[in-house]
Amino acid sequence: MAVSKTRRQHRIIELLGAHAIERQTELVELLANDGIAATQATVSRDLDDIGAIKVRGPGGTSVYAVPELPFARRGSDEHLHRILADWVVSIESS
Repeated sequence: MAVSKTRRQHRIIELLGAHAIERQTELVELLANDGIAATQATVSRDLDDIGAIKVRGPGGTSVYAVPELPFARRGSDEHLHRILADWVVSIESS
């Protein structure tokens, strides 16, 4: 299924919160299980975009995690523009 970059990245954040993911290929497989096609290169760029980092996980393994504010290093205007472009269909005054 073709999904927007923002939706794919949102799903990646959810998956990182639910699973101890050590490798990008694991993330590609989990996305595929959800019907979201993505290459390892795409996942790598997504992880960078959302600010994911490797942290010490259960048993001493290194797993991906997302800091509290994954977009803090980007300007908030850029983040807001991307969200609005992907999610807002129209705006009307009442």
